[in-house]
Amino acid sequence: MQPADLPAVLALADAVHGAAFHEPIAIFAERQKLFPKGCRAAGDPLLAYAIAHPWRGPAPALASLLGRLPEAPDCLYLHDAVVAPEARGAGLGSALVEHLVALARAEKLPRLALTAVHGSAAYWGRHGFAAYAGDGLESYGEGAVAMQRLL
Repeated sequence: MQPADLPAVLALADAVHGAAFHEPIAIFAERQKLFPKGCRAAGDPLLAYAIAHPWRGPAPALASLLGRLPEAPDCLYLHDAVVAPEARGAGLGSALVEHLVALARAEKLPRLALTAVHGSAAYWGRHGFAAYAGDGLESYGEGAVAMQRLL
């Protein structure tokens, strides 16, 4: 993912997540700048993306800037992943997850973590994630589930 991809990323995020999970483009830009290898885009035009970064502690609040990455992260946190409706079933989501697994291993991080929204916990479960007692989910709304995949 390049900085020039960010307007398309934001448009796809808004199209899939809706107003309830809208984040300013500055959120995506900061994460891309802080950890570019955790940001992947697929397709031209954009059909899917994933944004992840090393993290430690409670899930970052939705629409919040990080400022910096932690010095001793304990996970690769998947901030957001979206596959356009017209591209679902083509394997893009699985490819993004496997890329993030490989990245977490390369970074010597013991797990991937995410916050499942929109009732997506079953989807993430099919990719090896399980619910755990995570903190910091208040900004993600009712039904948000902290999930992790141990590596």
